[in-house]
Amino acid sequence: MANKIWNYGTENGLEKRLVLKGFTFIEDELMTIFLREELLAPNGAVISHKPADYQVIKGQISTDIGGQPLPKRNTNGEIIYQVDEEGNVTDIPEARDNAFENIVFYIDNKIFTIYELIDAGVVERFKLNENAEN
Repeated sequence: MANKIWNYGTENGLEKRLVLKGFTFIEDELMTIFLREELLAPNGAVISHKPADYQVIKGQISTDIGGQPLPKRNTNGEIIYQVDEEGNVTDIPEARDNAFENIVFYIDNKIFTIYELIDAGVVERFKLNENAEN
């Protein structure tokens, strides 16, 4: 699945895309996803590119491209919400600090492949569903 490509909106009227170049997985520590952001000429030629790599680190809060915390999810994919002082569940999601642990769980239990997890992570981190409309 190396060289997976995601459309990433436009910049100055030119198409942008993200290209998966690879990943590293250091068990019990972190995962690094190596991406390249490319800007394309109207004929499809790459006119500029820059790294867009990111890491998922055990115990650290995962954020989107704008630095906002992603919502914490359990291993069933359900969002976990904050609890107030009285013990009531609020409508505010907890910040995701368990992404690495969930990745390990999904792989160990053969629920998703590493490439399916990378795809879902890139789409969420770079807000590709939102950018697809731009």
